[in-house]
Amino acid sequence: MKNKYIILLLILVSISCQYEFDEVEKEVISKTPTTEISKFELTDQDDSIFIEKSTILEFTTEGNYKHIEINATLGGEKLLETRQEFENISKNRTTSSLTVDPVDNFTGCKQLVIEAFTNTGTGSYVDQLGFEELIWTRKYTLCFDNSPPDKINFSKLMVENGVLKIEWNKYERHFFEEYNINISIQFDGYEQCNETLEIKDRDITSYELQDFVGGVCMLTGSIRSPITSKYTEVTEYYDSKYELKIIKSSLDGDELTLIWNKSPFYKYFNGYELTENDNTIFESTNINDTSSVTKIRLGQEHAFKLGQNECERKEFYYFMSGEDFSEFDELFYPSVNEVLYLKSNNDFYSIHNDKYLDVHHLAVSQNGMNIIGYGDNKTFHIYNPNNDVIIDQHQIESVVFGCRGGLTISNNDHAAYIAGSTNHAILNIKTGEINYGSGLGGQLEYIKISPQGDMIIAKSLSGCFVEDIIDNRPANTREIVAQEFEFNQDGSTIFVLSGNEFKEIDKTSLSLVYSLNLSHSAKNLTYDLNRNTLGWVTNQDTFEVYNPETKEIIKTINLFEGSYDSEYKFYMNAGRIYCSKGFFADI
Repeated sequence: MKNKYIILLLILVSISCQYEFDEVEKEVISKTPTTEISKFELTDQDDSIFIEKSTILEFTTEGNYKHIEINATLGGEKLLETRQEFENISKNRTTSSLTVDPVDNFTGCKQLVIEAFTNTGTGSYVDQLGFEELIWTRKYTLCFDNSPPDKINFSKLMVENGVLKIEWNKYERHFFEEYNINISIQFDGYEQCNETLEIKDRDITSYELQDFVGGVCMLTGSIRSPITSKYTEVTEYYDSKYELKIIKSSLDGDELTLIWNKSPFYKYFNGYELTENDNTIFESTNINDTSSVTKIRLGQEHAFKLGQNECERKEFYYFMSGEDFSEFDELFYPSVNEVLYLKSNNDFYSIHNDKYLDVHHLAVSQNGMNIIGYGDNKTFHIYNPNNDVIIDQHQIESVVFGCRGGLTISNNDHAAYIAGSTNHAILNIKTGEINYGSGLGGQLEYIKISPQGDMIIAKSLSGCFVEDIIDNRPANTREIVAQEFEFNQDGSTIFVLSGNEFKEIDKTSLSLVYSLNLSHSAKNLTYDLNRNTLGWVTNQDTFEVYNPETKEIIKTINLFEGSYDSEYKFYMNAGRIYCSKGFFADI
């Protein structure tokens, strides 16, 4: 009988069954199974899983089974050598796990198949012996990426308010471990900084280096991945060395304003210093003090040295005070506008019309309406003031001396000039009539006609003389004490400069109206008819501006050294001072 039982057992084993079920349906092979799995899944995972590193995947099952085991394959290859029993958590609830490692040298996705084997619950003798089972299947997609991470993309590298600001784009791919950024800063051959950042949070995309003092910054950055040791380094350079520079200059009279760029480096800031010829003319410890106003000498070259003390940075700045202008011998201008005529190397130019005037002498009336020149063949040319075209001509008779200089013209029909060494003449520009005068005590040096054309003042070697013009003839000669003279706007007053004395004289009576004793000797009297101001050069190499209405010197301007003793001439017109040396400046 014993052999019969053994034979029966072998028969039962040989006819044992397997029932296979997936997530959706179960196929019954023999008796109807009663075992159910209501839950079979990976804990807290989606159907697609990115594997960044060695990962433990946990399984949970729930149902009315007596026994359960699992098996798993990845891409058709076994993950488990043998079936693995689930660990009972509670009644009808079990758990298990398996470990998945990144696949070497593989980038892509593989299918993970997990099979759970349970008893069938059919109640058959084979089921009771454990040889009849159901198979439950779940499938997942596992993705791997062994390719190196992308390059880091620096989007901003600049200095703001003493801080070096670094920004980069957020890294969006999977398998992020850290941003790895090395900051190396060299300044004047010395290493100022060498710092490595290891930023684990992918949402942090900026960094600020405080107390930055400048230099050449080298950034070496990369993105690191947990599944590969490969990465690509990106190196960028930023020359942030601060160069102190004067970026703007402006001149008001002899006051020069210099503006420089603000230092972005604060930690070691000790201030700005501006020097000229090693003399400090400006010093500040305020980072916002980026300008200086200093007195200079017009027409003279200045060399300034601007420094930022903490780093011994220095910049040399050369400034030729005054705006560049053509060097000239004489300047001619009316009172009503800024029309200018120059005499240079015995040539005459119209600045406003850019024309050459073929004359030897030139004069412009105060109102700018009369322009006269003396050219070849003893001929006077009358010009249109708008375009400098000759509109009339008058020729001097050949037996009479021509114009030797001192040409001057009024606002009406009269002009005057030096006709010989001791002679002078009055010309009617409408009719061409010329009448001569003499006996002014020696060789004539200078002659000036009043705006109304009713008086001339002539300076000779022996003195200064005044004559009325009556019927186009000089008459009523009188002597006055003057070295230089000018008529005022309406011709009623004569301004006189003699050494250190300035006087205002009534034109009709030649009586003294006002007198001012100057603190220094002066010469080069000039009259700005536009602004009704006078000016002169003192022996202190300064230019003084005088207001005849308020009877006071309203401005003193430094001139280049030696200006008083030089042969250069100074003129005032329309709020500017012009110097024959070749510059002008607003005053």
